[in-house]
Amino acid sequence: MNSQLQTKEEEVKEVNAKLSEKETELNEVVQQLKDVEGKLEANEKELESLRAFKSEVENKELVNELNTKLSNFTDDEKDVAKEKIETFTKEPSKELLSEIVNEINSAIAKRIIEERSKEQNTRSSEINSDQDIFGDIQEPNTTEGIEDLL
Repeated sequence: MNSQLQTKEEEVKEVNAKLSEKETELNEVVQQLKDVEGKLEANEKELESLRAFKSEVENKELVNELNTKLSNFTDDEKDVAKEKIETFTKEPSKELLSEIVNEINSAIAKRIIEERSKEQNTRSSEINSDQDIFGDIQEPNTTEGIEDLL
């Protein structure tokens, strides 16, 4: 019985040694996992920082692009899209940039069409006022003869 007890104690010691070895391996794996999680978190922070930087650079490029395009317009022309320009300065986007330029160009085109229409109306009025449709008709109270008119 003593020998059986001794054998069992040796088996328990072996199992405890293997268990201790497995715990050490498990602790190493847990530590590696923590290291990887730490690196992942650092990479995610760096990625977010790079995305923010990229967004900032893109926004500055968009603002510069808008400023370049707006330099071709007068202040009155820019006033047409004033609200959109203010929105753009807070939240730049390519879509809004296009909308601003298109709105200003549309206003300019509309103004040009209106000016042309006014000019045509003025010319028509001048042409109509210059024509004397009764120019060749003799006035009833005049003494001119028909020979004088020809």
